[in-house]
Amino acid sequence: MKSTVARPVESAVPATLLWCALGLLVPRATLFGELTPFGVGLAACAGAANLPTLLCLAVGYLLAQPSFLPLRYVVTVAMVGGIRWVLGALPELGRRPFIPPLVAFGACAGTGLVMLSGSGIDGYRALLILAESAVAAGSSLFFESAMGLLRARGRAALTAGGQAAVILTGAVAVMAASTLEVGGFAPGRVAAAFLVLVLARSGREAGGSMAGCILGGAMALAVPGQTPLAVALAFGGLVAGLFSRFGRLAQAGLFLLAAGVVTLGEVDDTMLIHIYEIFTAGALFVLLPREWDRRLCRLFIRSRDLPAVEGLRRMTTLQLRVASGAMEEVARSVDTVSRRLARHAPPDTHALYRGCYTAVCSACPLRTVCWEQHGRELQQSLEALTPLLQEEGSVTPDRLVGYPAAHCRQRERLTEYINRGYEQHVARESAWHRLQEIQQAVEDQFSATGALLRGLAARLEDPSQVDIELSGRVLSVCEDFGLPVVDALCTRDGGNRLTVDILARDIGLPLSSRWQRQMETVCGRRFGPPATAGWGEQIRITLAEPPRYRVESGLSQLRCASEKLCGDTAQVDALGGGVLAVLSDGMGSGGRAAVDSAMAVGITARLWQAGFDPAAILQTVNAALLVKDREESLATLDVAAIDTHTGRLDSYKAGAAVTLLRSGGRVSRLDRSSLPIGILPDIRFEHSHDLLGDGDVLLLLSDGALAGGVAAIEELLRDFPDEGTMQDLAQAVTAAARAAEGDHPDDITAIALRLYRPAEAESS
Repeated sequence: MKSTVARPVESAVPATLLWCALGLLVPRATLFGELTPFGVGLAACAGAANLPTLLCLAVGYLLAQPSFLPLRYVVTVAMVGGIRWVLGALPELGRRPFIPPLVAFGACAGTGLVMLSGSGIDGYRALLILAESAVAAGSSLFFESAMGLLRARGRAALTAGGQAAVILTGAVAVMAASTLEVGGFAPGRVAAAFLVLVLARSGREAGGSMAGCILGGAMALAVPGQTPLAVALAFGGLVAGLFSRFGRLAQAGLFLLAAGVVTLGEVDDTMLIHIYEIFTAGALFVLLPREWDRRLCRLFIRSRDLPAVEGLRRMTTLQLRVASGAMEEVARSVDTVSRRLARHAPPDTHALYRGCYTAVCSACPLRTVCWEQHGRELQQSLEALTPLLQEEGSVTPDRLVGYPAAHCRQRERLTEYINRGYEQHVARESAWHRLQEIQQAVEDQFSATGALLRGLAARLEDPSQVDIELSGRVLSVCEDFGLPVVDALCTRDGGNRLTVDILARDIGLPLSSRWQRQMETVCGRRFGPPATAGWGEQIRITLAEPPRYRVESGLSQLRCASEKLCGDTAQVDALGGGVLAVLSDGMGSGGRAAVDSAMAVGITARLWQAGFDPAAILQTVNAALLVKDREESLATLDVAAIDTHTGRLDSYKAGAAVTLLRSGGRVSRLDRSSLPIGILPDIRFEHSHDLLGDGDVLLLLSDGALAGGVAAIEELLRDFPDEGTMQDLAQAVTAAARAAEGDHPDDITAIALRLYRPAEAESS
């Protein structure tokens, strides 16, 4: 308990000292040489709860020589502290954001008007006091925001409002410090030039120009005669921003050149002093330690404007929910239609034989005898022809049996009608079954699409996972490096691990190390090598924090000896924070099996990389195989997803062969009974998960790799040396399977994966 209590106290000490220092300094910041309202704004933010800051403000006003009637400001600070103390009894009211500016304005205007009433009301002086009160109220907003940022430590970057608050707070401090001189040399002016360089480095042209104008203007307001220096800072900030991409030395040198040329316009002795001050700021900027430089850049990096992001997120989520519901409703409608059609029996041969009475026997004088007296016997004799029709497709008069063979006088017309009718019956029956297949395929496709959209909507509904502000900063950095970004998204998972996804036009631009270092500076995290995936004319770039583990992979395939194509398809991809291995074994071998397995792996890998739910992915792949061909088309699907941050293995199987895992010298089987895809409309993955450690080996196999039995592969894996590569292991497995396959050749595929900790991860 002692350490828990001590930490907040210790962490509050630096903040209190900082605000006390500002309390001593801010009263020196003047407007028009006599008004000093900024201390009142700071007092309104500090309140009675921060008594040291109020005391330092009072002392600062008493020590500030240029201030007009310092006792009036001391009284104002005391009044502000008293009002905030009273409001402390009403916490719900005291925490409202409009309270500090309202208190600052009221106290400053009240004491000013009371003082003015003693000497008579003057319109100009009254207007000046009201303007001073407005400045005090406005400055309190920025001080309050800066205080809040100081309390909330650990942010990767400031918001746009936070940046403005910090910059304007710094401008007030620079105004006050610029009045302090040692032999004409002002540390405040050095600090102003230094801040211009820092903001130009992080904010480019816009940041440098903005900082130069704000800080230069602040100095011009604080001390008369500083206009040339203010112009020099503004122009120098613009030039420094333009050349900030070429490093700190080039940026500082061109800033000194631009600001120095403007400063030469001064005709008094202050010219050389200002040049010395600018040179000192440039030298400090160049000599700034790299870690401090990274922190300052991360603090002040600007972001691209993303207006109405929250509203857009909600609208997109709603549209995805509506679209998902519509897709599933269409699937239900198709299912309803299918059920109604199923009530009507498909075409049968009974109607064909009953039609003989009208088409053939209507003109025969014996029809009454045949159909009324011997109708049942005649019908049974005709229906006995069905197996013959199914086997040969037609009948001849001599193949008639029973009653029509013995008594029918129109056997040729009868068999001709039956043959023609059966041909039409076969066509109708084929169309009926195809219609049923199409209806089922359409239902599956709409259901799968609805599941995908529903998964996207669920991800978007959690706004805490998405850092919109940081996403805007990432967009800006990419634009600075010429990367044509379509969109960028920064997300955090449950372990607070940051992932950056960037979608850009693929123009062949290489991702330089400078770009990655700048991305790390902006995000305040270290990233591993970027993972890229092509999406047509676009490319997806994923940056993830360096994982605890890495994965070594090996892949070996042998096609069936009698085929030109391998019916197995395998793929191993690096995902953001993990590795994905997908293996599919098509039915049989050769071209058909290759098409089925390639379709299954391709769709699965792409949708998995896009972040869809595994169940929705399986439903989509299954629907694609069902609709691909009228003939039977099936394939197995084996997916292994490894999280390289935690070592978690998620295994998903749909009819796939056993997976072997070697951990701690022991070999175990990961096997789940499941159906292949492409057979039934309703299918699901069999899912299992394990926790892998350093040196564990995973082996994914197709059916052909088990020709010699699972025990043989287990023994091979158990005896495989640790110094061997995963490619050697995969090739050893396929070679052993080929040697053991005998008279039943098949396609053989093996994927070997080994988890290991890199040297840098072990040292850290």
